[in-house]
Amino acid sequence: MAYIEYKENHYQKALGFLEQARAVRQQDNDIPYIMNEARLLILHKHYEKALKLLSIIKQKPINLWPKGYRRLMAVTLMRNNRLSEAVAVLMLQKDFGQTTWKQPKYLSQQ
Repeated sequence: MAYIEYKENHYQKALGFLEQARAVRQQDNDIPYIMNEARLLILHKHYEKALKLLSIIKQKPINLWPKGYRRLMAVTLMRNNRLSEAVAVLMLQKDFGQTTWKQPKYLSQQ
């Protein structure tokens, strides 16, 4: 429904449907709804709201982060004039042996 409303240029209705879907699926996998809502917010230049939404995903375990999350988060940070944080998000590498993100060796201070 949100997609249909978006295609018909009913931005507020589309956001409303995504917010309702997130509320219903709060205990379940709500990440796709968060990502889509953040994309809509970014598209309509509500960067602070998008950043708050994306921060919800950041609190989840790393293995639940969806593909494209870091890029979307970096774009949102850049739009909020937080360029150094955006670069840091893009330069992080996932260590597949652990469930945390680690800094590339060439960036670590020795």
